[in-house]
Amino acid sequence: YITAQSIQVLEGVVIAQSNAAAAFADLQGVVVLTNRLSRELGTLETDETTATTTATSTPPTYAQRVLLFSLVTCLTVVFHQESNPTTNPATAGTNNNPTGSNQLRQPSLTKAIISLLQHVPSYGGHLASLVATLLGDILNHDPHVVHYVHESGIAQAFFNMVQGNISFLGAPPPSEASTSPILPSVPELIMAIPNVLAALALTEDGAKAVKEANPFPALISLFYNPQYAMPASRCLLNELTAIVGTGLEEIMRHVEGVKPLIMKAIVEAMNTVADMGNELQQKEYSVTERGLSPNPELELQR
Repeated sequence: YITAQSIQVLEGVVIAQSNAAAAFADLQGVVVLTNRLSRELGTLETDETTATTTATSTPPTYAQRVLLFSLVTCLTVVFHQESNPTTNPATAGTNNNPTGSNQLRQPSLTKAIISLLQHVPSYGGHLASLVATLLGDILNHDPHVVHYVHESGIAQAFFNMVQGNISFLGAPPPSEASTSPILPSVPELIMAIPNVLAALALTEDGAKAVKEANPFPALISLFYNPQYAMPASRCLLNELTAIVGTGLEEIMRHVEGVKPLIMKAIVEAMNTVADMGNELQQKEYSVTERGLSPNPELELQR
């Protein structure tokens, strides 16, 4: 907890004081944070590997979650400031080669991001949303790193997360993607997905990779899955749907190759919702014919 609070204090100082941000860069603060993040994740994975295979996987403790969240938050803030030099005039002239993209190429941060994306059920959706924001900022600020993100496996780990091909710490990876969404019902995570997909398609090869992975049906299926809707969850309330829709529209506008995939996924989603409505109607008719009082709420939950 003390380490996490220290990082939070550091984050606040870097945001508020331009001189502190310059000193943070000069002292290789990003490297220190990245190394600590890599070490914490390595410890968690080692603990799970050495545990008995018959035991159920245990998620990180609350203290470990707080520390990981603080580390990733601070890195996200620093990289975001680099992508917006006007927010940090003191270091604007020293970032010709963005630290975010350079640091992302380091094996330690690459491995850490892949681990966080592969084990979202263990680390939680809020941490995954920070990772998605971090990726989006770096990719949009320096498109030259898009090739590395695809080549290193980060992009594939992100596609797997969207498509449900993820697992708990210590559990073997699934042989195939889940037939139903298993992403945590965290609005920030879902809203960040289109931005990262658009960034992954900034290059021609990247657009081909996004087209081959085709994560759009899995993303859109979240909007008609009961576990993300009321009363099970408040995830889809407010402006989430509009933000995701705008993000998909931007992808279609800039990447013509994926437009048919998105349109097909939307049509399939609409057909699925129509089938669900017809099935519910048939159940109500069946109940009415038997002379029973229909219970739409119960049927909807089923």
